[in-house]
Amino acid sequence: MKVQTSKSFNKQVKKTLFTIVLFILVYILLVIAAIAATALMAYFGFYIVTNFPNVYVWIFGLALVASGLMVLFFLFKFIFTTNQNSLEGMFEIRESDQPELFEMINEIVQEVETDFPKKVYLSYNVNASVFYNSSFWSMFMPIRKNLQIGLGLINSVNKQELKAILAHEFGHFSQRSMKVGSYVYNLNQVIYNMLYNNESVNNISSTISGFSSIAAIPMFIPLYSIRGIQALLRALYNYININYMALSREMEFHADEIAANVAGSKACSSSLLRLGFADFALNETMNFYIDRSNESIIPRNIYADHQSVSLFLAEKNKYPIKNNLPSIDLESNIKYNKSKVNFQDQWASHPSTEDRVMAIQRLNIEVENEKVGDAFSLIKDPEGLITKVTTWLFGTGNPEIPQINWETNQFKDAYIQDFNKNNYDEYYNDFYNLNSPANFDFSKVDFNANTTGSNMFFTDENTELTYELNGIRQDVAILEAIQRNEIKLKTFDYDGKKYQKQETKDLIPQLKLAETQKDEELKAINLKIFEHYFQKAKSVNQEFDFRKAHDTLREFESQLNHQVNFNQHVYDKLAFLSQTLEFTDIFKNLDNFKPTEKELKEEITTLVNFPGMKEHIHVDSQAQLNTFLEKEMIYFDHGTYLEDEIQTLSTAVRLYIPLINKRLFLQKKVILDLQREVQ
Repeated sequence: MKVQTSKSFNKQVKKTLFTIVLFILVYILLVIAAIAATALMAYFGFYIVTNFPNVYVWIFGLALVASGLMVLFFLFKFIFTTNQNSLEGMFEIRESDQPELFEMINEIVQEVETDFPKKVYLSYNVNASVFYNSSFWSMFMPIRKNLQIGLGLINSVNKQELKAILAHEFGHFSQRSMKVGSYVYNLNQVIYNMLYNNESVNNISSTISGFSSIAAIPMFIPLYSIRGIQALLRALYNYININYMALSREMEFHADEIAANVAGSKACSSSLLRLGFADFALNETMNFYIDRSNESIIPRNIYADHQSVSLFLAEKNKYPIKNNLPSIDLESNIKYNKSKVNFQDQWASHPSTEDRVMAIQRLNIEVENEKVGDAFSLIKDPEGLITKVTTWLFGTGNPEIPQINWETNQFKDAYIQDFNKNNYDEYYNDFYNLNSPANFDFSKVDFNANTTGSNMFFTDENTELTYELNGIRQDVAILEAIQRNEIKLKTFDYDGKKYQKQETKDLIPQLKLAETQKDEELKAINLKIFEHYFQKAKSVNQEFDFRKAHDTLREFESQLNHQVNFNQHVYDKLAFLSQTLEFTDIFKNLDNFKPTEKELKEEITTLVNFPGMKEHIHVDSQAQLNTFLEKEMIYFDHGTYLEDEIQTLSTAVRLYIPLINKRLFLQKKVILDLQREVQ
């Protein structure tokens, strides 16, 4: 198959080739300089050894020779390094194991005109990838790639969509022009090796320096030489990566086009739009069982459970179901993304899903004989594979508690119960996902207002308003980051119009004005909602509870800024834990932390004792929090940090903000449940 590369792709290939040539030239110059320096040091070393017969001179001279050789070793050590991919959680399969799946792979390989994978692996997740163990020699010798296919992926697509996804992966290696990316990838590995993988060089230096204090003196030469080389390579690394990321984005579009030619535009776009959703559903399934690990509950069939979550969440999101799979269109995918700022992230390796889908749809390629059947039907002996995956994911559990296999109907009932506990009633139509019911001017409340129909409050239009307001706030934050040069670019698009970086100073005030107007509009709606439900609550003598619930939420929200600042203060106070300090400094820092620790304990005590909070805290986390709150923590004793106590402290600090957010959620839920009760 020959798919014509785009002009932008070819342009980026040329730029990337230039970076490769630039690196080679710089590297050759470094090697020449290193050889010359090594020769000079070797000459001087042998000169003083032969002309000044003294044991200390000999040590110094030989160390001088060794220091020159170390710089050369530093420049060449990557040749002997291989980057191994972890095979953990992967299960190798052969054609005899999975004949139908191999038949599909072979069909794709022939259409794409590439090599059949060296090995094929199945994994548990929602993913597919082509990978190989790379080394410096990978740039010169052909290496057969391995294929990894996630069972979670197979569980989330039909046969045609699976074909499209696999064709995309093979498309990355199908044409000569695509191989530039692998060259740059290997160059990046070379530079990364010289920048960060220097344990062998450090060990040699330490060994020589440890032999004699005289031998340690010449070791400063390679130390500072290597630091200088690394500074140069670091700048080169960034330059190469920026070009590589740009090429990588073009490669994604090109691989998508190859996949569309193999499986059709429809299968490519539908699978791409569903994968993020499918991955979220599998993570939801996994987290459900992880939270019950102490009870030794494991799934009988995790992929049946995964499918039940997908269908349940699709129903909640109002996605149509086609052939037992959620159908997510582009409009639904970007429904709540109201940001109007658009800029090319120079460090992004992939285009956005939206850009990829629109490019695929523009191709509008149709293919004959689409296979829309269940992709999991390709798998032979699915029960055996699911058992392998379950054992790998969950192990043998707690030896003191027999494992309990849950059927999918048990899982689904418990999951829905958990979902309802952790989400607002669907009656509210997502209106409160980004909106607080206490967000209005309390002084404007008419406590004798007439009630109106509640069906006018939670409309799609009003929900849209909350997302529009959030989109404006996101855009302001992005533009302010551009203004502060935290996002480095010269131009950006806003609402389809191109702007220069300096124009942010005019655009930001306009957006802040729009933000104020939208916020006032939302506050007016929240005010009407409060007045309506206050009258409803009043009719059943619950107006005091209703008003108190809003006052409590407003109080919690007013504390938020202080709590966020206090959280940063805690991290600042504990920064010394990652530093190497004298014992006296460690004790001094721990003493300084004591008042902060006391305040943190008081804050967390208040949070965990909030009604309903404990059932939202994992049993392991609850145990750690109890230890932190009840025990006099030591942290450091007999010249060493106490791992268990540091871990307990880390858990408490890590959970502080989530506990604050959970309390806000629970208090919002008190108000919303009360509104439903008095409706």
